[in-house]
Amino acid sequence: MSGMATEKPQCYHALKELVMKDSFTYIRNEFQSPVLHSGGRVAGLDEVGRGPLAGPVMAGCVILESGFDGSGMNDSKKLSASKRKVLLEKIQAEAFGVGLGIVSACGIDRLNIYQASRKAMCEALEDAGPGATLVLTDAMPLKIPGLEVRDLVKGDLREECIMAASIVAKEARDTYMCNLHEKYPDYGFASHMGYPTAQHRRVLKEIGPCPEHRLSFKPVMDALLDFPDQLERWSAERGAREIVALATAMKMGERLEPYRKMLWSTL
Repeated sequence: MSGMATEKPQCYHALKELVMKDSFTYIRNEFQSPVLHSGGRVAGLDEVGRGPLAGPVMAGCVILESGFDGSGMNDSKKLSASKRKVLLEKIQAEAFGVGLGIVSACGIDRLNIYQASRKAMCEALEDAGPGATLVLTDAMPLKIPGLEVRDLVKGDLREECIMAASIVAKEARDTYMCNLHEKYPDYGFASHMGYPTAQHRRVLKEIGPCPEHRLSFKPVMDALLDFPDQLERWSAERGAREIVALATAMKMGERLEPYRKMLWSTL
């Protein structure tokens, strides 16, 4: 009957419940193993830093070949810092290739976080060098000329090459954010790595953003517009047109009206 919702079959709800759980069962290395056993090499790609309000997004790439011992590998978020460091040393010593891709906060603002993540992945693959016959990503569709690419849901829980890539990316980004903490200690980057914790949001409201914050993320732009004395510095660093365009695209252009003349005077 028109206007009535179609009732989903029982199997739909059961499958949805399974997919939402981390306990959903996969065959470990389902795609990686056949390639390695046949003498090929597999590149895993994963990114870290899509959700933070500050800092870059980074992607790791690890190319594995037959004989690599992946015992102990897991998604980087499920490993302790000490375990990640041990595994990173193993990856760097034993993997066929290791690469890192980085897109800055400014690059994220210009591309958007999704496209910036894809760009970081492509840079990481290039940085790792040639040699892979198959590329596996953690749920990120990519088109790479001359290479087969598979994007896998929960790939960082399924394939060791993606787990290794997530470790490379997380260790690199955590180091970057800890160094950033030394430069901007008020924000507490070493404790939250730029993620929108209550502490981070509170400091943003109290002192405004620093140059490593992502203006295209609403809490950051909100904070910036509460500090008109900072607008001139930001518009000089990022470009007044970019600031205005971002605020307008975020439907916050009306809040720029009192400062628009000052912004354009910096061009």
